Amino acid sequence: MIRILQNFNIGGKDFRILKNLYWQQTAFVILENELGSAAKIRKGVRQGYVLSTDLFSLYSECILRELR
Repeated sequence: MIRILQNFNIGGKDFRILKNLYWQQTAFVILENELGSAAKIRKGVRQGYVLSTDLFSLYSECILRELR
């Protein structure tokens, strides 16, 4: 994914924002009204993020370019 973003000249502050949104995620589990410890999310993106559809479109565009 990093290489794809670099191909579209996305870097610097923009890359840092994307990294913090998608690669630095943690989640908590609530069980019987008690908050569990934090767990890192290693794969995937949250649904509903505004950028999710745009990032998917960029990724799809790169795949189609490679196929040609």
